[in-house]
Amino acid sequence: MVMAGNLNFKKIFFSFLFASLFLSGLAGSIYFGLEPRPIPKIKLSGVASPMGFSDAVFQRLSEEFQNTNLFFVGVGPEPEQQDLAQELIKKFASINSSKGVKLYLDPQLTFFDQYQNEFVQNFGSLFTNISSLSLLSQYTFLISPEALTEKIIVVAPNVFVSQILKESPLHKLKKEFLKTNQLPQIFTLSLGFLPNERTEENKVMPPCLVDQFDKQGTGALGCIILQSARPNYRKKKPDGLYLGLFNQIGENDYLLLYRKNRE
Repeated sequence: MVMAGNLNFKKIFFSFLFASLFLSGLAGSIYFGLEPRPIPKIKLSGVASPMGFSDAVFQRLSEEFQNTNLFFVGVGPEPEQQDLAQELIKKFASINSSKGVKLYLDPQLTFFDQYQNEFVQNFGSLFTNISSLSLLSQYTFLISPEALTEKIIVVAPNVFVSQILKESPLHKLKKEFLKTNQLPQIFTLSLGFLPNERTEENKVMPPCLVDQFDKQGTGALGCIILQSARPNYRKKKPDGLYLGLFNQIGENDYLLLYRKNRE
């Protein structure tokens, strides 16, 4: 009887242990955003300047950029991302200049004034119009016939434009387009900080949070950033003043992680 009791206890114990391991693995899968799984387009690379990396991105996706009606650039708060974002915007405007390009800047950008001054004063000729647009409250403007007469670039915080965030203004915009039975070619590119090791993961914005702790609804973007960065922690870092990688994380949805290289 004692032996039978011990066997039953062991059976229950190992069943519980297996279930616990399974559930923890499932939670880890959710936490690190295995759906969608990042598809590398440019592996970890070193470049001398932001222009070098923007050129590499456009070489990979030149056809997509030429066919896109709405190009959304999501930018994080880190200073290094601002120069790269500006290069991407200028590049898109240059290759589509014959079709006319409008530029809309979201006032909630960390460096909104810098963007506005830079493009109005130095690159105004690339655009037919440069205006501010609050993506949170004015995204439905982009559905209007007036808005779609030319190519459009919208620059906003990365949590506003990522398609993997189900409550983002961009996701809501796509739903509104579907109601009108028209969905123009939309391309989103979110920039984020590239951590080199686990001790730097607290610098990633937004932070990676699971649903029950993710009150802002932005944790999935932080998790996909960590999932993209972690495979490179143990690799030898390439030479170059800046480091970056470029992944596809959904249909016409891309993630570009970027940082200044260590001295």
